[in-house]
Amino acid sequence: MPDHSPQSHAPNSVALAASAATSHLAPCIYLGFQCSHCGDVRQALAELPSSAPTACPQCGTSCASVVLGRGFTRKKLPFSEVRRTETKLLLRRDEIPTVDSPALCLSG
Repeated sequence: MPDHSPQSHAPNSVALAASAATSHLAPCIYLGFQCSHCGDVRQALAELPSSAPTACPQCGTSCASVVLGRGFTRKKLPFSEVRRTETKLLLRRDEIPTVDSPALCLSG
């Protein structure tokens, strides 16, 4: 009978690291920056810096950073990228209210 206990499904960090090594993934630390010029910037480094970075890795503008977490990457470290966000509505066509819909009527 298979073991369905929670610990049997928990990821083993040693197994994850071994799997990453065989698939040419490098371990990294991901940082997030909110730059007034570039917007949302993500950076991956080989190790956590001794002090918190205070400049955008893309343009050098002074900004705060936060540690997002650990992970793996195939890209050469260090690297950074500007995250672009979509501003489209997440509605199906059949869910978009019509102009005469009661949901859009503001008067009683």
